[in-house]
Amino acid sequence: MQIIPIEISTLTPLWSGGVNRDCDRLHENGLIGSIRWWYEIFVRSLGGNVCDIISENRCNYEKNKTCCDVCKIFGCTGLSRQFSLRIQENETSKSPKFFIPSGRCHKGRNGKQDHVGGWHLPEGFMGNFSLDFISSNPDCMDVLNILLFMHNHTGFTAKANIGYGIFKINNLESLPQPAQQFNISRNPKTDYPILQNMFFLKVQIPKPDLFGLEEINRLKTRKVIWNDCKAEIKEEYRTELEKYLEDENILFLPTAPIIKNRLRKYKKNGNRIFDKDDILGTVRKSARSSKINISNLYPKDGDWEFRVWGWLDKKNLVSELHEFFKTKIPSIFGFKENDVQIQWREFSSSHDTFLKNETNFENYLRSLLND
Repeated sequence: MQIIPIEISTLTPLWSGGVNRDCDRLHENGLIGSIRWWYEIFVRSLGGNVCDIISENRCNYEKNKTCCDVCKIFGCTGLSRQFSLRIQENETSKSPKFFIPSGRCHKGRNGKQDHVGGWHLPEGFMGNFSLDFISSNPDCMDVLNILLFMHNHTGFTAKANIGYGIFKINNLESLPQPAQQFNISRNPKTDYPILQNMFFLKVQIPKPDLFGLEEINRLKTRKVIWNDCKAEIKEEYRTELEKYLEDENILFLPTAPIIKNRLRKYKKNGNRIFDKDDILGTVRKSARSSKINISNLYPKDGDWEFRVWGWLDKKNLVSELHEFFKTKIPSIFGFKENDVQIQWREFSSSHDTFLKNETNFENYLRSLLND
């Protein structure tokens, strides 16, 4: 049995679920779910076999005595997971709750008052904790590659739509170095997200004045008038944010909903490009999750940084996304274009910062893990 301690610091709030839909503590299963999601993408990208765990055709080792490449590690009916995580909460505390108004106003129904539209950012965990990785199966060392990838480019996926889940590993040098020899068994299926059709972006900017953003400035005016609807923003929303921003040791800035809202409104030749439910998601009757995730801002080398990752079906849309972050982010935050640094990763693309037009997927994957 091998026990590998992984020392983690959160960069944006970490959410892992709870019984009453609040984050009462860090839950092992919530973190494992995120790791499995990315493990499936890695296996699928290499042409491996991945079952649909929410379908009737999901793996059942008890019945069939076989299972997919992912369930061999993460378990299924009749087969236990081949590793475990043990969370040691060392220095974690709850992040504050925020409300960011969108500028829209929603008509009250059934006698209820009109109310302000926007985004509620719930409490999450911030701080440092240790994650003990425990396994006697050498094949489980591949899971460390997933954590390394998440540390570099993405994060834990719960509440990623509001910028949560970004973290860093503090003891990288002392961790075992998993093998990075990848066997591509066949051409991967492209109807699911795979690394070959995903993009990963880091944007670094000086610390912005949040109250210079129109969405945040509405907290000062408090009134929202939209179409024939009037509503007032609660005073506590403004005071909560002002109190938080006064702290000299501020840990993150709640900007993810604002950037995503500007992306939704982004126009080219008079038309909105990304304002589609199958791209940025919807909470309407046929709910869909967003294909583009944007993190909140967190401190980085004296500046502030946020991450973006996702997948789009059309290459021209990815190019439009690249243009948005290169040309619009400076003006959104009131900076010049040369004040903003962008690192873009994309397979076989001229936009990639480190390996332009790289067509060898093994080389690209190795670069993703090590940049």
